[in-house]
Amino acid sequence: MLKAWFSFCVLAAMTLNSVAVFAAGWGDVQGTITFIGEAPENKPVIGVPAGGVCGAKGPIIDESLMVDPKSKGIKNCIIYIKTTPKEINPELLNPAEQEVKFDNNNCVFEPHVLVVQTSQAVRAINSDNCVHNIRTSPFNDKNIAVNPILAPNDKVGVAIKFNATERFPFPVECNMHSWMKAYWLVVDHPYAIVSDKDGKFAIPKLPEGQHTFMIWHERSGVVDRKGHIVTVVNGKVSEMKIEIPAAKF
Repeated sequence: MLKAWFSFCVLAAMTLNSVAVFAAGWGDVQGTITFIGEAPENKPVIGVPAGGVCGAKGPIIDESLMVDPKSKGIKNCIIYIKTTPKEINPELLNPAEQEVKFDNNNCVFEPHVLVVQTSQAVRAINSDNCVHNIRTSPFNDKNIAVNPILAPNDKVGVAIKFNATERFPFPVECNMHSWMKAYWLVVDHPYAIVSDKDGKFAIPKLPEGQHTFMIWHERSGVVDRKGHIVTVVNGKVSEMKIEIPAAKF
């Protein structure tokens, strides 16, 4: 009996040590997504009054393809790991915020593209002085499509939760204002992010080893179905340089 207990303790210790060795290796991934070709002009949405609407003091810009004219960086791409890793850095197990803010502001959804974890909720509010609705169209049947109405200046709004991950971002619309569209991606890990105005992004504390990343944009969909393989090295920053030709859009 004592011998069996000793063997169990040794095996448990070996298992804990092996997990600690694996989980001790963490590295970062950062990069830039750039547009190859002449940067398109960020034009106003067709059909919207030039003087503004919903309190906006000027035209509303079409956000379906935002390319910085200087850096050629592509905004609003989603970069996400294809397969949830077996190990997630302990510092990232719980999201920093329990809710992700989603606003109706000057007849524009803010943000235009967002990532939310299954352990979080999207807090949808309305900063405009008019009524809006938020119609979600998730692909996963486990996630319930909703269409709440938000009263003017509703700063409390509604919390929208999810039961499962989504393989791809799904569309969100306001049926009262046809140009108002956004996209949400639901994941069960912290390794997903949206590129900034210069096409830059950074994903910290990934487990070391090879990972496949997917790049998505609303105009192109998934840029490469095979994904982009990156080797993460303990204590290092691995670079991703993604160039997308104009023909993709």
